[in-house]
Amino acid sequence: MTPGLGRALFPLLRSLAVALAIAPSSAALPAPSVDACNDRQELKLSSEEFNALRDQLVQFGCLPAGSRPRSMRELAPALLRFQAALGLTQTGRYDCDTFYELISPDLFTARPCD
Repeated sequence: MTPGLGRALFPLLRSLAVALAIAPSSAALPAPSVDACNDRQELKLSSEEFNALRDQLVQFGCLPAGSRPRSMRELAPALLRFQAALGLTQTGRYDCDTFYELISPDLFTARPCD
């Protein structure tokens, strides 16, 4: 998927995933606000959302199984691998483009970091 394209298709993709009951484990990740995306901010996560992000990165092969990073700083190398694998701007930050790629139906069964 073209970087940023997911943002435009997000409502349709999310509805389709729910309708088909194939929502990924990232379903616990909240949709970012428009302001956060426009300002290119790093998205804030609760501990539950952080755990969902970590689990998703493990599922995609970007983070070794069993690793337990406790902060976004510790998760940054896995985010960099994910971003590089998908051709996103490599920031190591959890931003809007990264979020939209994480919930992409194209990745439900893929391991882009392997």
